[in-house]
Amino acid sequence: MVSTDDRGLYEMLRMLRSHGMVRECSDAAFKESYYESCPDLTPDFIFAFPAYNVRSTEINAVIGRSQLKRLDSNNAKRQRNLDLFLGHLDPVKYRTDFETAGSCNYAFTLVLQEATTASATA
Repeated sequence: MVSTDDRGLYEMLRMLRSHGMVRECSDAAFKESYYESCPDLTPDFIFAFPAYNVRSTEINAVIGRSQLKRLDSNNAKRQRNLDLFLGHLDPVKYRTDFETAGSCNYAFTLVLQEATTASATA
């Protein structure tokens, strides 16, 4: 899911979720500009972006809805895991000062304090 107040981004994401098809755009002027620039193509099959069909399936929806019951507890576990991970990093080598309030990151990212090269040693 994406939430945005940027109309251009919204329109692009609508197209990206549907194979990049221009017909999925809700901006009539945008669609018309594509149709006019591609007069030899069938309007229903003009692709603005290389993309995928990323709409969820019914089974994914059922699984996702069933997981909503555990969302708060899973987010709390993720928050604890993130705090534990950051707490065990060496703050001299790695950034650990991230604003984590309200965050429930599912990935642990390592960010070096200073740039290094492939030939540098620890």
